[in-house]
Amino acid sequence: LAVLHENGRGVPQDSAKAARLYSLVAEQGVANAQFNLGNSYAQGMGVPQDDGKTARLYRLAADQGKARAQARLGECYRWGEGTPEDQVKAAQYFRLAADQGYSGGQHGYAIGLALGQGVPRDDNEAARYYRLAADQGHAPGQQGLVVCLTFGRGCLEIKTRLLGTTDSQPTRTLLRRSAP
Repeated sequence: LAVLHENGRGVPQDSAKAARLYSLVAEQGVANAQFNLGNSYAQGMGVPQDDGKTARLYRLAADQGKARAQARLGECYRWGEGTPEDQVKAAQYFRLAADQGYSGGQHGYAIGLALGQGVPRDDNEAARYYRLAADQGHAPGQQGLVVCLTFGRGCLEIKTRLLGTTDSQPTRTLLRRSAP
């Protein structure tokens, strides 16, 4: 019912009512409701924007194994939004989401690997995680993979397997494919 009110499907769109309904279910420990209420607080939709409540709700859902919440909590730790900035915790939460096959977690973890944020820098592993996200159609993952392929950061093996060559023409083709 909360989703219907949030999106205005079959009922008038009402973000405040959606947030109240999410809150009732979130209090019962339902991870999806905790995650959706966290999104409401993140965006200030139906409730005042509040990074602290956002992070707390994402943590509740993440601790129940919700991959999208784990990736969003990783973002909170990466940028210090609602939590103290902590690159190690960010990488841990991104990895949890990545291990479940969630493209947003794979991309977030790839960034950490590429920059050495919270984990030792590893261009080969960064490229591998970018590719996992890219293979799911995740546009930022595709862009990260294109950067790896273009600049050769940890990607020679992937470039050869993916494109069959290491020259620049297939890289341009992949770049055009990943453009919006």
